[in-house]
Amino acid sequence: MSLGEEYLQLLDSYLLEGRNLVQILDSTPWNDIGRINMLKRKLQAETDFLNKVKQNLISNPLGVKKEHITCSNIVNLKKCVEVLISGIEPCSVLKPFNFTNRYGKRCKLNVDIVAKYGELWYKIIARNPKALHLVSIGSCEFGKRSVISQAKDYKACAKQNLVNYREPKLIFVFSSGISQHLAAKLERLGITVEGERIDYEEAEIAPKPDSDSDSDSDSSYSEYTDYEPDIDEGDEKCLLCLNECESIRSALERISFNFDEYAKQLRDDNKRCLCDRALRNRNECINVDITAMVVLVSSLTNGGNRFYFNDKIIDDQAKWEQVKPAKELLEKVMKGKQLLACERAIVGFVDIVSTIGGRGETERARNLLSSLIFMPNKPSEASERLRCTGSISDRGKIIFGTGDRLRVKTLTANAGFLRSASSQGVLFAVIEHEPRVLTEKKEKTAIPISF
Repeated sequence: MSLGEEYLQLLDSYLLEGRNLVQILDSTPWNDIGRINMLKRKLQAETDFLNKVKQNLISNPLGVKKEHITCSNIVNLKKCVEVLISGIEPCSVLKPFNFTNRYGKRCKLNVDIVAKYGELWYKIIARNPKALHLVSIGSCEFGKRSVISQAKDYKACAKQNLVNYREPKLIFVFSSGISQHLAAKLERLGITVEGERIDYEEAEIAPKPDSDSDSDSDSSYSEYTDYEPDIDEGDEKCLLCLNECESIRSALERISFNFDEYAKQLRDDNKRCLCDRALRNRNECINVDITAMVVLVSSLTNGGNRFYFNDKIIDDQAKWEQVKPAKELLEKVMKGKQLLACERAIVGFVDIVSTIGGRGETERARNLLSSLIFMPNKPSEASERLRCTGSISDRGKIIFGTGDRLRVKTLTANAGFLRSASSQGVLFAVIEHEPRVLTEKKEKTAIPISF
């Protein structure tokens, strides 16, 4: 076999791989993955490049080198697709994240695969394992960036882009293998390493004198210890503990809420506020948005969905409620949890109930409010940076921001706010639910559904 025929055979195998990968991604199960079309475009661009190399090889066999073929990203993309379809519950590919690196520079990092609702980040590496090894110990020309340096950027980025207030787990997949020496260094950084482990000779892993290799000393890893939020649990107090209840007390009077009785039940036998105990285990707390409170007290979700309503939006919600009750989902989510709500959310909810709520809805609102811990309006820095738009209001920034600062998930149906905040680079830990409205007073003009 001539050299040209060998190159042609290699090209054809790469092109076949590219076509097969495109077919896999075109199948229905992967269409809902975020930015999947970008991965398809990269695959198409790679096959177009290989086709051009093939044409050049046919017209001028001596003008094409093997490096022109082997430099293709098809191997990396193939491994990316293999990981994608391996059952990891992917939600996005090639997703960009902003972060500030260890030199204080604002950067953007693209994660190959994001899985399990953002909790797993995969980086695919197809480079020659020996070359990676030599770069990591400084045995190469100046300017080559090591995997360790990339890993440190990934760690910094993960710490600045928490998912449900936890750092995403980083997984580096080496499709061609990795030296045991380099794998050990990555694992000391807290990164999970996948791929064949290769044991090079001891002489090969000794760095050159005065080289810029990544130090293997403990000090190299000191700033990358496991992340724990820097929060003083004792600093968080409810409105009752802070004696800042006057404004909220006057708002609650509009629905005849007995604040004094509420204050009594919020303290235990030793006169300690329940907020102390609740906020010590924030995984057991939920920040409640106005939308969630409305769902919980609406007549629509409490047996009043058997009507034909004149208002199309309400009528549609009544039909949805008959098929998929919204309150049931919320009750499952809230079971065993302590509910929190900031002052702005409570006042906004009371305004709605006192204006359009019926008698039964008002009674349920009083019962719901008596089960909440009232928190002060203290939004996080991230929420305060948001620009107000048609979907982002000051009230929303306070409600979501207070949950963000407390590091608890927010129960909400405000998808518009979340989308707009995401477009500005701010993500909130939330539990989404379907929206409902107060309908008790509308039942007077509605037509009962008879069976």
